[in-house]
Amino acid sequence: MTSPNLHSPTESDQAPPRRSWVKRTIAWLVVVALAAGVAFLWVERDKAAAEADAAPPKKKRRSRGAKVTPVTAIAPEQRLFVATSTFRGELDADTADIGATMAGRLDAVSVRLGDKVAANALLATIDSQTMRAQRDALVAAVEGSRAAVRGANVASAAARTERKRMVKLAEQGATSQQTADAARATASALAAEVRVARAALATAIANLEAADQGLGEAMIYAPFAGVVTARMQDVGDYVQKGTPIVRLVQAGELRVRFDVPEQHIASITPGLKVQVRAAATGKREVEAVVRGVAAEVDRERRVLEVEATLADMPPSWVSGMYAEVVVPRLKLPDATVVPEPSVLSRRIADGSNEDGIFVVDGDKATWVRVRVLAREDGHAAVEPADAALDSTSRVLVSGHSDLADGAAISAAKGDK
Repeated sequence: MTSPNLHSPTESDQAPPRRSWVKRTIAWLVVVALAAGVAFLWVERDKAAAEADAAPPKKKRRSRGAKVTPVTAIAPEQRLFVATSTFRGELDADTADIGATMAGRLDAVSVRLGDKVAANALLATIDSQTMRAQRDALVAAVEGSRAAVRGANVASAAARTERKRMVKLAEQGATSQQTADAARATASALAAEVRVARAALATAIANLEAADQGLGEAMIYAPFAGVVTARMQDVGDYVQKGTPIVRLVQAGELRVRFDVPEQHIASITPGLKVQVRAAATGKREVEAVVRGVAAEVDRERRVLEVEATLADMPPSWVSGMYAEVVVPRLKLPDATVVPEPSVLSRRIADGSNEDGIFVVDGDKATWVRVRVLAREDGHAAVEPADAALDSTSRVLVSGHSDLADGAAISAAKGDK
C-alpha cells in the first residue's frame, strides 16, 4: 500500500502562530504604558493638591466688568503758600549825556570807555585860546578902571576941599562969589567923573566875570561819580553848544523799573520786597525794595510804572539790562497744598464747571470738590468743599484724568 505523501512543515506553514505572538506582545506593552501614564497622572494630581493645601488662600478676582485703573497718589501738604506774579523790567541808574556848554573845537577829552571818574572830575576841554587872550585884555581893563576910579576919587576930594575953602572966603569977603561958584562947579564935575569911573569899573568887572564863566564852560566836568559808557567826540572835533561828548552812568546804586498791569497794582506798595533776576546771573534772585509807584496809568498799555532799589547788586549787572521781577501777590500761612495736576475741572449738570480732586477711598476713587485759592510753581492751594484733607489723605496725581466718581483703582505711592 502506497504511503500517503507526507512532508515536513515549511516556513510558510509556521508563520501564523509567530505573528500572533508578536501582536500579543505589543498589546501587553500598550497596556503597561497606559497603566504607567495613569499612575503618573494620579501622583501629579496628589502633589498638586498638596501644594494647593499648603499655599495661602488667593484673593477673589474681580468680576470681568470692574476695570481697575492704576493711579499714583500722594498726601497733601499743610504749609505756607506764596503766590507770585512775574513782570519784565529793566535795570536803571542815573545816566547823563555830558555835552558842550559852548561852541568850539575840542582841545582835550580826558576819559575813555569804561573809565571810572569822581564827581567834578575834568572830562573834556574846548579850545579857549582866543577867550584867554580876551580875558587878559579884560583884566587889564579892570585894572585901568580901578586906577581911574582912584584918580577920580583923589581929584574929587581935592575939589571938595577947595570948594569949602572958597565958599568960606566968599562969606568973609576975601574972595568973590564968582570964584566960590567956580569951585562948586569944579567939585560937582569931579564927583561926576568919579561916578563915571566907578561905572566903567563895574562894567569891566562884569566883562571879566563873563569871560571867566566862558572859560569855565570850556572846561567840562563830571556832575557825579560814575563810569563812562560812551565817548562820542574826539580831540579836534568841532562841537556846538549842547553837543554830547561823553555818556556817564552813576556808580553804585542800581534800580529796576518794571510795568505792572492795573489789575495787579493793588498788591504793590512802597516798601514791598521783591525778587529780581537778570540773564547775567541766571536764576539767581536779588532782593529789591519798591520805592515808588506811578500815580497815573499809561492810557495805551494800561500799566503803571514801578521802581525798586536793589539791595545787593551783582558786579555783572549794569544799567540797561533786561530783568524779571517776582512780586508776591498772595500769602496763605496754613494752606492745603496739592500738586497742580491733581486738580481737575469738570462740567456738571447745570452746565457750569467745578474744580475737584480724586482721593483714595479704599480700592476706589472719590471725587472731592475744592476751591482753588492760588496756583504757583506746579502746586495749588485748595479749600475742600466736601471733606477735610489732612496728612492721612491720599490725592491722585496721575492716571485719574478720565476716572468717574467711585471708579476702581490700584494706587501706588508717588513723590511730592
